[in-house]
Amino acid sequence: MSKGADEVVELISRRTATSLPSVPGANVVAGTVFFTSLTVHGKDGVKIGDGSVNGMVVDIIPGLPLKIVVQNKIVLRLPDGELHLNNMHIREIPGPGKTFPIAVIGGTGKYRTARGDGTGEHATDTDTKVTLNLVL
Repeated sequence: MSKGADEVVELISRRTATSLPSVPGANVVAGTVFFTSLTVHGKDGVKIGDGSVNGMVVDIIPGLPLKIVVQNKIVLRLPDGELHLNNMHIREIPGPGKTFPIAVIGGTGKYRTARGDGTGEHATDTDTKVTLNLVL
């Protein structure tokens, strides 16, 4: 458990659909809004919930591969309540070993007073490993 955390949550969010094209191009510019639906799995791969991402492209980084900077609002629906998260990171998919910060900004049920932080890692084209250090 991380210092100061009441609970460490480790899970995998799996993208099931998105309105953001895989390859940024003429139709993906700064200001492009996108939506992503997710299934949420425990470390063991068993499905434990679902969720969504409401995001926006805030910058395009030229080069090969082309990268985009995204700002996201994330809701994960878990058996004990919802976790509400926020972050901004350079989207590189896949990006094994490259982590990005996540803020825990609240929730419902067991997580109604949740605060904290964590990390995400785009491990595959669809799976993001998430570790959250929660203060409840």
